[in-house]
Amino acid sequence: MNTKLLISPQELTSPPAKKSSQAVIIDTRTPEDYAISHIPQSLNVIDFFTYLLENSYPAGLKELQE
Repeated sequence: MNTKLLISPQELTSPPAKKSSQAVIIDTRTPEDYAISHIPQSLNVIDFFTYLLENSYPAGLKELQE
């Protein structure tokens, strides 16, 4: 797969990037791939939203939005 990167993993883990409290690194891969290897302090979107979203019915989505 040829993917053009906006920023490399090395750049994300460099000292200046680590000092930035503005950045949140989101990993969109499967939980299995995330468990094998991920950037420290990154969030796995699938697990993150599963944790916050009790169900995907309208009431659950409204609760997540709030």
